Amino acid sequence: GVFFTIQKALGLMGDGGSIVLNASWTTHRGIGSASLYSATKAAVQSLAKTLAADLAPRGIRVNSISPGYVNTDMFNEDQLGAEGAAARRAQVALGRFGRAEEVAEVVMFLASAAASYMTGQDLLVDGGLVPVIPN
Repeated sequence: GVFFTIQKALGLMGDGGSIVLNASWTTHRGIGSASLYSATKAAVQSLAKTLAADLAPRGIRVNSISPGYVNTDMFNEDQLGAEGAAARRAQVALGRFGRAEEVAEVVMFLASAAASYMTGQDLLVDGGLVPVIPN
């Protein structure tokens, strides 16, 4: 899984660089029927933090992202139907699902020199799903 992929990648990486792991917004709330998924994604967040400490001497930064509702092949508004999609959009402060490109932009930021002083962080990319209660 994630750990073994990183282990192999580290053998190819020199000093410096960035690793960005994919966690989930579900780790920030208790979500019924998502216990196993949330637990595995929380493990990814914890791995990012511990690897950030382990790899800092090599100048390798490790962060994670926690996307919210994002339209992808795995999860999208069409699969939820009109009512299900509307209910989820109502939970998001920005009132819409995210786009994969928006998540990719955050990953690119974390991998870039612009984030050179960030390590061990988890960034929510969720349109305000977790931290904001919409009016």
